[in-house]
Amino acid sequence: MRDDVPVAEPRTGRPDPAARRIASTAGDGVRTLADAAAGRRPEAGGQAAHEGPAVTTRPPDSGAGRRWRSTDVAG
Repeated sequence: MRDDVPVAEPRTGRPDPAARRIASTAGDGVRTLADAAAGRRPEAGGQAAHEGPAVTTRPPDSGAGRRWRSTDVAG
């Protein structure tokens, strides 16, 4: 997290602390993510459930915009 903006970086040696996340799940395949340093959670802007919304951060809670499902992308 840098300036309250989520950071994603490729793994190249020692990870940047700004890119570290802690994931948890309730067992339903959906995860919540928390920034390892600040504890803030990435949120889909306006609690959007569609692909491609702006991503911001918020304090921890279980709002719909802070629940994430990961998808494998063949490449």
